[in-house]
This record gives sequence, C-alpha cells and structure tokens, in this order.
Amino acid sequence: MPTAERQAPMTDARRRDDRAGLRSILAVFGGVRPARAIALFWVLASCAIALATGAALWELRSQALARAERELENVARLLTEQTTRAVQAVDAALRGTIDRLQADRSSGYLMDARAIHTLLRARLDGMPQARSLSVFGPDGAMLRTSMAHPVPAIAVADRAYFGVHRDDDRRGLFIDRPVRSRVDGKWTIIASRRLDGLGAAFDGVVAAGLDPAYFEKLYASIALGKGGAIKLYLDDGTLLAGWPRDEAAIGRSFADAPVFRARGADALAPRLLADGESLSAFGEAGRLPLVVAASMSRDSILAPWRRQAGLAALAAAGVILLLGLAAFALSRELAREAALTAELRDSHRQLRELAAALQEVREAEQMRIARELHDELGQHLTGLKMDISWLGGKLPADHPELARKAEGMKKLVDTAVKSVRRIASELRPLVLDDLGLVAGLEWLVQDFSRRTGIEVALDMDIGDAAPAEAQASALFRIVQESLTNVARHAGASRVRVTLTHAGGRLLLAVQDNGKGIAAGAAKAGSFGLLGIRERAIMLGGEASVAGQPGEGTRVEVSLPYPAPAEAAR
Repeated sequence: MPTAERQAPMTDARRRDDRAGLRSILAVFGGVRPARAIALFWVLASCAIALATGAALWELRSQALARAERELENVARLLTEQTTRAVQAVDAALRGTIDRLQADRSSGYLMDARAIHTLLRARLDGMPQARSLSVFGPDGAMLRTSMAHPVPAIAVADRAYFGVHRDDDRRGLFIDRPVRSRVDGKWTIIASRRLDGLGAAFDGVVAAGLDPAYFEKLYASIALGKGGAIKLYLDDGTLLAGWPRDEAAIGRSFADAPVFRARGADALAPRLLADGESLSAFGEAGRLPLVVAASMSRDSILAPWRRQAGLAALAAAGVILLLGLAAFALSRELAREAALTAELRDSHRQLRELAAALQEVREAEQMRIARELHDELGQHLTGLKMDISWLGGKLPADHPELARKAEGMKKLVDTAVKSVRRIASELRPLVLDDLGLVAGLEWLVQDFSRRTGIEVALDMDIGDAAPAEAQASALFRIVQESLTNVARHAGASRVRVTLTHAGGRLLLAVQDNGKGIAAGAAKAGSFGLLGIRERAIMLGGEASVAGQPGEGTRVEVSLPYPAPAEAAR
C-alpha cells in the first residue's frame, strides 16, 4: 500500500481518538454541548484569573501599607532620637552655663559683660539648633545674651517660662511654647533652667532659644511623598515646628486635632487617622515633653500600588482575552470536528512566552532595585557615617557620653550598610552582571557555604563559551534554587556543582549527599523544581530531578549553546 494511503487511515483514527477523549472530558459538564462547555470553561477560568489577580493585588496593597507602617515607625524613631539629642545638647549647654556662673559668682561675673557674652557664644558653638543663650535677673531683665553686646533693654517677667522657674524651685528643664524673640522678632522655642543664688534663692533664669527652622530643615530632608508631614509638638499638643512649614500654625494647640488624638499608648505604632486618609506614627522624647508625629497620605502610599494594579489588571485582561480567543477558536474547530492539537500547542506557547516575559521583567526590576540599593542608599549611608564621624570629632571632650552615642550611631550605620548589601545581593548579585556567570556562581556557592556551613565543591569547565544574558541568569537562578532546596530539605553535608560545555550544549549538575528526594515529590506540589524545569524549557533546554532515599538528589539541566535567538532575547 502506498505510504500516503497508509497514513490517511492512521490520521483519521488518531482524530477519532482525540474527539473521543474530548467528549469524555466534556461529559464532566453533564452532556453540555461542546461550544457551551468551552464557554463555561472560559467563564470559570476568567473568574479564577480575576479572583487570583484581585487576591494578589490585595496582598500587594497590604504589603504597601505594611511597608509604610515600618517606614513611619523608623522615621518617627529616628527623628525622635535626633530631636531628643538636639534638645539634650542645648540642656547640657544650659547646665554648663549655670555651673560656670555659680562657680564664678565670687568674682563678680555680672560685671564683666564682654566675658559673659563670649562665654555664652562659646557655649553655642557647634549647635545649629540653638539661636541664643541668655541670662535674666530675678526681676526678668536681660543681663547677658549671646545675641548682642551691649545687652538690649529687654525684660521677660511676663513670659511663661520665667514665671514657672520663679514660682517652682523644683522645676528642671522647661520647654515653653514658641514665642517671637524680643531681640530679632523671629520664632523661638525657649528651653530654660532656674538660676539659684545663695541659700537656693531665686537669682534668675538661663534660657536658650531653639530655632524652629533647624527642625524644619531636618524634617524636610525626609521624603514622605505628597501629603506627608512631620511635626514637632509639646506633649499638650502645641505645635513647635514642622514640615511643610505653616507659619500661622506655630504655637497653636492641636490637642483635639485627629493627627494628635490618634496618639495612643503605643506611641510608635502607626495607625490610620479618623478620616482614614492618613497614616501616622508618633515618637515621644523620653523625659522631655516633646512628641514627633510623622504622617503619610494613603494616596501617596498606594500610588505605586495603583500603577502596579493597573498593569496587573491589564495583564489579567489580556490573559482572559487570550483565553476567550482560544476558546472561540477551539469551539469553531469542534464545530468542524477538527483536531484540537494546533490551538492547544499555540496557547501553551503563548503562556510560556508570557511567563518568560514576566520572568524577564522581574529579573530586570530586581537588578534595578539592587543597583539603586547598592549605589544610592549605600552612598547616602556612607555619607551619613562620615557626617557622624565629623560630628563626633566636634563633640566637647568633657561629655564622653555624647562620644559614645556618636560611636553607637556609627555602628548602627555600619549595620545598615551591611543589610543594604545583603538585600541587594539577594535581589540580584551585581557580580553576575559585572563579572559574568563564572564569578557569579563562585560568589553564590561561597555565600551559601558561609551561611549554612554546608561544603560546596564548584567545578566549571566551559572553555570560551560565553552564555547569553538570559542563559546566565537562568543557570544562576537554577543553582540558587537547588542550593536553597538542599538547605531546606536535603539534610546534606556536601554538594557538588558542575558546569561544562560539550556537544553544543551547556550541562549543569547539582548533586548532594542528603536524604534524597521522595518518589513523586519532583512532580506536582514542588514549585521550586517546577520553576527549574520552566526556566530550562523557556530557553530551549530540559531539566530533570532524580534521587533515591539515603543516596542524595541530583538536578541536571541541559541548554543549547549558542543560545537560539528567541531564547537569547
């Protein structure tokens, strides 16, 4: 019989078998007509995609809010510490001034105006947060000030802080509401201490003028997005300073405002305000009557998420549309009693291409984020450490606790730098992009051995082969996933990784001496192993996972080299 005649009956028989198999599947739908069954399947699949996309987007939204909460906690904590240190430095200047004045009382310190003026100016050296340091007599008259010499005729007996110290000899540091300076008319936050004479008699007040602009500049350096704000309050709700600056609000009480009433027992726990449109975190400055409030608007927090949601929704709609087109084409083929095999293969190919494109976007995004973390944030942290070192060198020698605090801050910055480097390496090792696959794998196995204590032998012999970027990324991620599985499941003490080039193919093998993979575990339910296979298939290769209980597990991957144009892309 001619070959064509023999093939025709075989093709017809195969088509009849395919139709019989399809009808057996459609029987699950209760005898529904094929076109309706396909339409029902498309509706169910679309619903599943929509629900899965919605669940994923909701999880991303929750993660965005959680990240904002952590960021606000850190911002509130950091700014509270910096604000506390700034005020404590001024208080130290007040204490030092009082001690010096009392020690020099017998020499007639109030008579030497130039000496006291020089002393007060020296006390403010290196403290940009303080505008002035002044001494007032028991009647409220200004005796000496760092702002001017000779002393202007100014009295502060009507100021609240003066009355507090005059009437209460047990009151320590007192921080008053912002007032306009009677010397230059600028807003000033007064921090003051009582000056006692002989027999603990009231002998006046030593007061320092804190500059609200210093705190506003500090807060302006923190980017909290559109609608974000950082405010410094007294614990009774009086606004001392803030960013964005609101001239009319300085000195007003916000005790009944939502941003202040949201403060709870756990001051650093972020919480939505009453309007539900903002998220705020609060930091209380220890024993000082100060509260730092950092706020972010919900719109600003969720703006990146909305962009991601739009792209995800567009992708889901595209997939649903693609499934709809495939279902329509399939129903037409069923109506003609044609085979379903061109359409299924095409749909499979398109889904693989979509998965490959998504993987490519993910790798690119991870590389971008890793570089920004390593370059931008790393540089900023290094600059911060240098600034702290500079500041530590400027601290007075008679305050060792400040030097210890500065050293502690440097150690915290060092820890942050290490964390940034670790996170950047986990996202995308820059050595993979800068030095190539060989150096990337060497770094990976060394880092794995260091973290887990598992011995890893790396044997690479690829000659002059230079894998394409997509192949290098895939091989790196496959080794990374394999080592992760070893650490999590194998219970192994040794691993051997080999990469060779032979017969126009790149051959990768990862062998461990662990307990071995159970039968069937390499199939359904193991997304890591499934990901290894998918990476290999998307690059025109193949992957296999095999193992025996007690004899370890072996992962093998084979990729064509040179890479096909589509795989290289």
